Amino acid sequence: MKNSYDYTKDERYKSYEKFVYTSLLKLGFKLTNVGTMYLKDLILFAYFNNYYEIYITRIVNDYMTSKNINYITYRTFINCIVYSIDNLDQKLFDSNFKNIFNIDYEYLNNSIKNMIILYINKLKCNKIN
Repeated sequence: MKNSYDYTKDERYKSYEKFVYTSLLKLGFKLTNVGTMYLKDLILFAYFNNYYEIYITRIVNDYMTSKNINYITYRTFINCIVYSIDNLDQKLFDSNFKNIFNIDYEYLNNSIKNMIILYINKLKCNKIN
């Protein structure tokens, strides 16, 4: 999906990027996992390109195409994010989840698709703390 507007220079983008990044860290994601950065970028890409139906394959392929990422495969990209989700600090995740999203934690929220949906809904409500 080509977008002629370069949203990465927008002030709103920068504030949303800061919110997503810091909240991922508060949820226990580790800086050393490249999957954390990929997840952050996917969340912002899906939000700013108005993906209302979340199909991970489509979003990842569109993101990789738009950023000219050809040094890794789709599967490697997904595996990096899954590794990051699987190795987050569960104590931090449990304690900060409700503070960030204002809903109770359920195990189902611990997937790529559901994390993207949660963040998109949070950003759309403009209730960023």
